[in-house]
Amino acid sequence: NLVDLISAGWKHTLTWQTTDPDQASVEDLLLAPIAYLNGHDAPVLTARAKETLRAFIDQGGFLIAEACCGDERFDRGFRALIRELFPEAGMELRPFDDSHAVWRAYHTLSPDIHPLWGLERGCRTSVIYTPKDLSCYWNQMASNPAHASVIKAARIGRNIIDYATGRELPADM
Repeated sequence: NLVDLISAGWKHTLTWQTTDPDQASVEDLLLAPIAYLNGHDAPVLTARAKETLRAFIDQGGFLIAEACCGDERFDRGFRALIRELFPEAGMELRPFDDSHAVWRAYHTLSPDIHPLWGLERGCRTSVIYTPKDLSCYWNQMASNPAHASVIKAARIGRNIIDYATGRELPADM
């Protein structure tokens, strides 16, 4: 539903696909500008999948992660995964303050609307993480579009995608 929202706003059909992190190469992941990871349980990745994800981010890929239903197991596990992938000093998730560009990427929002955390890699944010649910509301965008939480989640999602891509269309496949 979020991809459909972005497609309509950009007036260009976008697609998505599911990828097995144990089988995907960095090149496979880089075919898309964004990887999305969510769940209830702590993410469990093989050593190979972790290497691939780190390389994807290092080579310009962007990761969005979300704890479904605000599940603390995913929250703890994802934070541990980021610490493992990026053990260097200064490479930790940090909450976005109101100066971060994601809050103005399309809609003008403020940090008090929803918690977003990020990891800076090089000169930009390469990982955006939320410990609170968005995807359940994205799933309701067609069936309950006027609900305040659905509208909020759609706006946050639009801002994240616009920030992550700079509103540049991916290459045609």
